[in-house]
Amino acid sequence: MNTFFPRYKFLRVNELIFDTMKAQELLHILFRLSSADGQIAQEEISFIVGIAKQIGADHLTLDDIKNQNVELSPDYPKEEKDRMTILYYLLFLMKADKHIDLEEKKAIYHYGFKLGFSELMVKEMIEIIESKKDSKIPPEELLQIIIRHNN
Repeated sequence: MNTFFPRYKFLRVNELIFDTMKAQELLHILFRLSSADGQIAQEEISFIVGIAKQIGADHLTLDDIKNQNVELSPDYPKEEKDRMTILYYLLFLMKADKHIDLEEKKAIYHYGFKLGFSELMVKEMIEIIESKKDSKIPPEELLQIIIRHNN
């Protein structure tokens, strides 16, 4: 179970992600998403710091993360569950401050595409996140979207 974000029980760190994607790369992507709307909320910073702790990169400062000149590697994780974990991080970061901006949605579409997910699947996931931005998201709602698009 995810101990740092108990509300997000289905977000589990999968160590396989970091075989092909450095922790700094993931954290930088999260930072870029958090700043897509022109401001970074304290809830977004807390989320990023929590992820950094989970993946063993808590030695990095926010300045270290912000100043990284990295982009999502074309050698992203091959396993769908690993790519989905990254997409979940992005989606829940977007929800963290309970304000979902058009620029944040554009960034999610961008990274969702790079991770190999269909625009329609990402759109449906964003819609669920938006509709539940002030409440808990039942894991089965997102899982149903994944099942529908992968069958």
